[in-house]
Amino acid sequence: ALRSLTVEAQWLSGSLPPTLSRLSSFKLGMNNLQGTIPPLGLNISSFRAEVNSLVGSIPPELWQNSHLMALNVEGNRLSGTMPPSSALKSLKYFMIGRNAFSGTIAPSLIRGLPQLVRFEVNGQDPHQGMRPDMQLSGTIPAELFQLSQLSDTLRLNHLRLSGTIPSQLSQITTLVNFQTNSLSGTIPQLAALTNVTHFFFDGNALSGTLPDGLGEMSLLRAVNFGANRLSGTL
Repeated sequence: ALRSLTVEAQWLSGSLPPTLSRLSSFKLGMNNLQGTIPPLGLNISSFRAEVNSLVGSIPPELWQNSHLMALNVEGNRLSGTMPPSSALKSLKYFMIGRNAFSGTIAPSLIRGLPQLVRFEVNGQDPHQGMRPDMQLSGTIPAELFQLSQLSDTLRLNHLRLSGTIPSQLSQITTLVNFQTNSLSGTIPQLAALTNVTHFFFDGNALSGTLPDGLGEMSLLRAVNFGANRLSGTL
């Protein structure tokens, strides 16, 4: 029986098959697929359907799939709330941005993602086209910065997040993007983040001074702290 299906960037149209329960790998990103995501089996390890026109919610059984390693549905028209918890103990890539999800990012959800490498739950940049509005609010869970494997990308930009930036920034990541939220408080010290290449904290309500040691971060390529309430000197 068919176990893996990959047809990416081919402008396929129509809807997804009514059941995908036998598949272990599904990759149909960058097409023109419509309709909802059908029930998914608990054996699927990779589900990629990014940049289509899918609607509805993510099937609830997906959040309990301990075999799932990659979830990418960014750039669709999906809605619903983020789950309060998950059992995605194998998940490395969590990419659901540029949809219309609402609610908050629960700490208990993050605690259920111990292998997480990449976390993208960003809204749509209005300069890059029109997509549904991500309505995620609340604060940035400090649990994100306790994930020992989170070493790639953290995108929480263009949302409705408030509160402060957790001070526990540690081994994270090559790219950190908190752009265009309602974050306040000061910017934590960043010099220990030796692997980071890009910081985007612009478009918030951050105050205080720029963090020390930015010039000593040898891999840093781009940083933006604009449109905040910062003071002091360079």
